[in-house]
Amino acid sequence: PVQIPISAINVTTNAGAYYYAMSADLVNDGRIKPTNTLVRYCSCCTGLHQPFWVQLTLDKIYIVERVLIVGDLDYRMGYTNTTVSMGLLEESLQEKQFTSDFEDIRLTPQRKIQIVRVTKSDNDSFTVLCEIMIYRQADCPIGKYSVNCSLQCHCLVGPCDGVTGACQSGVCEEGWKGNACNEKCGGVLTDPVGVITSPNFPQNYNNSERCTWVINAPEGSRINVTFTDFEMYAVWEECEYADYLEFFNGPNASSPSIGKYCGTALPMGFNSQSNSLRLVLITNQHLTYKGFRLTYTFSTQDCPLGSYSVNCSKKCHCRVGPCDSVTGACGNVDCKDGWKGITCNETNVIADEDTKQSSTIIWITTTIGLCLLIVGVVTIACLCIRRKKSTNINILYDRF
Repeated sequence: PVQIPISAINVTTNAGAYYYAMSADLVNDGRIKPTNTLVRYCSCCTGLHQPFWVQLTLDKIYIVERVLIVGDLDYRMGYTNTTVSMGLLEESLQEKQFTSDFEDIRLTPQRKIQIVRVTKSDNDSFTVLCEIMIYRQADCPIGKYSVNCSLQCHCLVGPCDGVTGACQSGVCEEGWKGNACNEKCGGVLTDPVGVITSPNFPQNYNNSERCTWVINAPEGSRINVTFTDFEMYAVWEECEYADYLEFFNGPNASSPSIGKYCGTALPMGFNSQSNSLRLVLITNQHLTYKGFRLTYTFSTQDCPLGSYSVNCSKKCHCRVGPCDSVTGACGNVDCKDGWKGITCNETNVIADEDTKQSSTIIWITTTIGLCLLIVGVVTIACLCIRRKKSTNINILYDRF
């Protein structure tokens, strides 16, 4: 156990000091160590007129394992009819009889405590108390809290409070909510019809929520989503610095995002383009609103040939077959003439012009080549005819 420091303890009493140098605050001044189990003539002790109570109030609730009370040997008769009480401010204190001039109280199991009080009911003389030391449970490992570190917290970053489980960062891991981030928020849904609401709906959701739902429909099915209520904190339409609900076309955080929804306008319904849908609710630490309520159903409807995306609202131009209903990618990676891109939805005007220009050049080149060929053939023919005529004339001269 770890001793709770003096600075975290406030000492009060209802009685006066027996001697001016024996005030109540000396019962927790740290000058007597835990090894001093028996003390004689402790000049740094508290001496109070009977009857009395002296109370040590901690600055917060601790899980306490041990309370050590050290008395004075020479005043041991003054400890009869003395009780030690401990507990929380808002609860009744549990009492234990003080039996000697040295009391070592071991709490099994450990308890949540904010008050330790010593009470003397006799009215004989005075009582001397040398020191009251309180020991808390050692720090829990990250992700654990409560008595014996028996409970688990799910903070996004850092440890949680060892007593309450509250996350120091104030933000829970995805799928968890609550002060200690130990309440499930979201889940996996496989029913063909269902309703999803924000935490506390129709009351306001909490700050710092991170809830994730995954809806899984049978293979080949689609998921139809319809909103019935929607009110979430927003500053701008783009959902920046806002509380928002985001949808993904698939079960994973890496699945294509359908979009973020925030503000108070009721979103339009839509159909998923795969058999899984992921919903993520993120809230910040500003204002909170009523949240949302939606219904979902399974269906087997698919996009017609040449369409894809949410509500089949986008066009693809694959040369053969359909495109992917989510991404629009053509399976054969071959677009129709005049189209390009992974989804074949980008016009290819420059390529068309280049093709036309190339065709024109080829046509001109071919035409010129044919013309030259024809001219050459005609020229050769003319030469052959002239040579033949010349030969015939020479033959006639020879005969005469």
